[in-house]
Amino acid sequence: MADEQAHTLPMFGDDQVEVAAAPVAPVTPAALAPIEREPLLMIMDGHAMVHRSFRAISTQRHLTVNATGEDVTGVYGFANVFLRALNEWNPAYCAIAFDMSAPTFRHKQFPEYKAQRESTPEELRPQFGRVKQLMEAFGVAVFELEGWEADDVIGTLSVQAEKMGLDSVILTGDRDTFQLISPKVRVDLASSIQDRKVYDEAALSERYSGLTASQQTDFKALLGDTSDNIPGVPKVGEKTAIALLNDYQNLEGIYEHLEEVTRPSVKQSLEEFKDRAFSNRELMTIDRESPVELDLEKAKFGDFDRTAVVDLMTELEFFTVIPRIPETDGSQVSSVDASSSAQAPCEGANYTVVQEKEQLDQMLAVLHEAGSFSFDTETTGLDAVQAGLVGISFSTEPSVAWYVPVGHQEGEQLPMEEVLAAVRPLFESPDISKCAHNANYDMTILASHGIICQGVDFDTMVAAHLLSHVQLGLKGLAQDILGQEMTPIAKLIGTGRKQITFDKVDITQAAPYAAADADMTGRLRLAFEEPVVREGLSSLMTDMEMPLVPVLVTMQRHGIKLDAAALREMSEDLREQMFQTEEELYKSIGHTVNINSPQQLS
Repeated sequence: MADEQAHTLPMFGDDQVEVAAAPVAPVTPAALAPIEREPLLMIMDGHAMVHRSFRAISTQRHLTVNATGEDVTGVYGFANVFLRALNEWNPAYCAIAFDMSAPTFRHKQFPEYKAQRESTPEELRPQFGRVKQLMEAFGVAVFELEGWEADDVIGTLSVQAEKMGLDSVILTGDRDTFQLISPKVRVDLASSIQDRKVYDEAALSERYSGLTASQQTDFKALLGDTSDNIPGVPKVGEKTAIALLNDYQNLEGIYEHLEEVTRPSVKQSLEEFKDRAFSNRELMTIDRESPVELDLEKAKFGDFDRTAVVDLMTELEFFTVIPRIPETDGSQVSSVDASSSAQAPCEGANYTVVQEKEQLDQMLAVLHEAGSFSFDTETTGLDAVQAGLVGISFSTEPSVAWYVPVGHQEGEQLPMEEVLAAVRPLFESPDISKCAHNANYDMTILASHGIICQGVDFDTMVAAHLLSHVQLGLKGLAQDILGQEMTPIAKLIGTGRKQITFDKVDITQAAPYAAADADMTGRLRLAFEEPVVREGLSSLMTDMEMPLVPVLVTMQRHGIKLDAAALREMSEDLREQMFQTEEELYKSIGHTVNINSPQQLS
């Protein structure tokens, strides 16, 4: 099975188990240790984040819930940004602010405020409610205030946090919040998916050639803001505004020294639009005294109901997002247990790591007697032709599975040659029914080690495809169909430059994940067999899809032979047909044209 990142096993479940040379039993942690979080308040601009996520993704496609057709494009984008931020900032406190539909004091002061903006797309409107639902599931404090904008709420919360001695980071796509930057407040600005930067006082000064946060309202007052339909002072662009403010500090200073402005057109414009400049500044100044109160106890992050979050993600079909949900503060085991623990899919899982000859013989006897099993291979990479074999897992029924390590760099394990010789008759018997997830991969791996699989009559990934499931990966299907959460492989092998291959993973950590993968594959077969029959897909699966798998394995391992002479003959035939078609075309239009030129053909 190679449907996940670096082929090895996806991991799942929250119950801690210890893998031994006997069936695995759950282990109760000796002590719980809360997650160490940064003393930081992360404040999110809800509307800005959802809008930008929706626009960024919807330009390519809309994401909908397969079961209901509900558009969740903005929710999905927001969820990914939120989880990335949690991982990067690790805040102890979280809050999110939303705009309300009612007019604000700015609309009353300036009726044209934001009047040019297009109405929110109908499909996006209900997604804000979904995002609030997601935030409530995560235990994030949600703020809305009629008559004020989200920026005012954010400004007030950041000021209150600063008075408490707490640092804040503001997640937004709105540069208006630059005026809030201080020694205790930073802005994590995402202008687009690719364009993201964190601004502190130094970064802000560098971006605006020496201007400070306190000068941002004067700067914006001179330039105006087209996104808010606020006109600026004509003739005053960004460079001119920065130069004026560097020389004279603020609007008051500029107008006190208006006679010193050397460019006549700028001087005249400043004089003519003085009232506009000061009105703009008032309009663009964030109200840091809006009637909201920061309650750190309510804003504390980490003690959320993870099951509720997973249930909501499942309802929204965010299966690839679920593995990124952080652990709750109460789910962390002590450092003593963490290194030796692994996750199992459910209580009572009977998983065995096979490290002795007697265990191998016992497993083979059970597999032969069962007459059918699901299996999976653990390897060092995604390329089935080049990857090295690390281990094989087997399952005969739900919650019963074995993992046979053969290629780990350390740990007790039987010799690979001995194990392969013992399991070969099992795999090569056409009378024993076998099932895998992406059997093509596993059969290729085994074929490279001299085992030609027969009797593989069901592939859960193929079945999922035939049944039109959006998710084809084992993790997504286990969550969607079985309600079992699978943890990403990164939990074992890491990511990026620090990523290791599966053969370097400790056997005690690898075993429950590998066994669980075979277990879930077997459970999926049980879940898929009836609908495959009901939908009239049995013949397609049995007579076409599954017989094709060993053919593909052979082609991948040995390549294919091409009849060069036959291909040349086909090429000549096609060339002759093209020539005849061209001649007919010229006769029909009365003259020759360059048929490769769209302009001439039009």
